[in-house]
Amino acid sequence: MGVTQRRTRRMERAFDHIRQSANRPVVVSHGTAIRIGATVLLELPMTASRHSPSAMRRSNIFVASRERMILELWNDTSPHARSDEAEG
Repeated sequence: MGVTQRRTRRMERAFDHIRQSANRPVVVSHGTAIRIGATVLLELPMTASRHSPSAMRRSNIFVASRERMILELWNDTSPHARSDEAEG
């Protein structure tokens, strides 16, 4: 098993743990972990992570629907980026 596969499985386990929580989670990450996390949440092939640019000091917001995760915001630079659904 390669490094990317190990990171993907570790991210999948972390998201499974978060999904089981009764609280609304906030996850902070960086670099490769953001790209791998987005790939896992969107259920994309791991090769998609190479095509997901992510810069420093950017906000990325995912919102859980009943069926899947929705990428609401990617690489946003506004100082107060947030989700209306996350506030409710």
